[in-house]
Amino acid sequence: MPCSSNVVIPDQLSAGARDRIFQLVSKTARSQITIPSFPSADCIDKLIKVGIAKRTETDAWIHPYIFESETSRPEFLTALVAAGCVCFGIPSVSRTGLALQEIVRVALNNLVSIDRRIKVSLQC
Repeated sequence: MPCSSNVVIPDQLSAGARDRIFQLVSKTARSQITIPSFPSADCIDKLIKVGIAKRTETDAWIHPYIFESETSRPEFLTALVAAGCVCFGIPSVSRTGLALQEIVRVALNNLVSIDRRIKVSLQC
């Protein structure tokens, strides 16, 4: 484990939440990246927990004991996976984290753009 934190995060990522993350990544990245395989829910769960535990060490903006992946937006979960990736000392995993950060940035921009278009159409 790259993080020696003793923070206990009781949540367990489900296969459905993993699929929502995969759907976000594949939809946002489109043809810009190829995804020959995608990590298991257990692997992604560990990355999320590392990301949360690392943040808890410096700035606790997520309460680890009440975190629920099932009700969290896929953009948030993907950002947590990215945070977990960049904590590793393995260059390929860290690069994956940087790519996921970019995917989250684009996905959030798309989400805000859709929200703006809906508000404009409702005002007309």
